[in-house]
Amino acid sequence: WVLIDGVRYTDNFGGVVRSSSKMHKVYVKQEILDKAKKYTVVLALIPERPAYFPKTTETFEKEYSFRPLPSGDIHAYMLADTHSKVDEPARAAGYFGEDGLDLLIMGGDNGNTADDEESVLTMAKIAAVVAKGEIPVVYVRGNHDNRGAYAEFLAEYVSTDGVKPYFPIKLGRVFGIVLDAGEDKLDSLDAYGDIADYTE
Repeated sequence: WVLIDGVRYTDNFGGVVRSSSKMHKVYVKQEILDKAKKYTVVLALIPERPAYFPKTTETFEKEYSFRPLPSGDIHAYMLADTHSKVDEPARAAGYFGEDGLDLLIMGGDNGNTADDEESVLTMAKIAAVVAKGEIPVVYVRGNHDNRGAYAEFLAEYVSTDGVKPYFPIKLGRVFGIVLDAGEDKLDSLDAYGDIADYTE
């Protein structure tokens, strides 16, 4: 869970806190995080989850500072088509210097494909190095993020509006729309093997 000003926010489905996934998404209203300017991530292992009296291990906690977007000039950097590279894009995003970046935009095609979890996690690795959990990160899906066995699980790893990868955003005084066209060719293309439905 995530702890902000004594309030616990969990990754849950209809009240059932998820414990089997290695990746968790916790939703917090932006104004709450902006006001607190810090949050604590709390983890615990659950060796087994019986129907009654599940046991957890001791908790591990890490506190993060958070910087909402400033009211003046905003330094944003967009990384796209990084294709499984981490070090070079992270260095490029350091353009504004230490603590000079206010907003990181991940413009898609962060992994070469979505063939495996490692490819999908490229965006998280870049965000961890660049944003350090301290600034807002916006993710926009690219067409290569749609290709491979892990593409169907992408929504578990990135922010979405329910199942939709396109949505409006508001960060401080910045308003925007995350656009997503799915693929850059017709759904009927043989390369998609009849498992593309981006028209919908």
